[in-house]
Amino acid sequence: MMEQACFPIVITQGATFELQVAWQDSNGVGINMSGWTLKADLYNRLGTQKLASFSLPWVNQSSGIFNLTMASSVTSGITEHGQYDIFATDPSGRVYCPLEGPATINPSLSFLP
Repeated sequence: MMEQACFPIVITQGATFELQVAWQDSNGVGINMSGWTLKADLYNRLGTQKLASFSLPWVNQSSGIFNLTMASSVTSGITEHGQYDIFATDPSGRVYCPLEGPATINPSLSFLP
């Protein structure tokens, strides 16, 4: 149903991260994701250590639009580049990984020791 896409993100240390995501079919029509659940995590580059989890509030579930977010209190503690992925589970239990990519951490001077 959905092909996996790679999308790089930049997270500024100490700032709230928010990216609106809209899943669409090949015709540009939003996918109805009513009843779906989402999960997203940030790992180190090797994928051996979870650095943080994202929140995924729905903006419009029937149109497949949600926000990928991380609070400033969480981003302030991230010190290394990593990679993220989003997993989506449909109402029948099928699991997809439609979006993933590298995450660059932009260090904030305000958070240097």
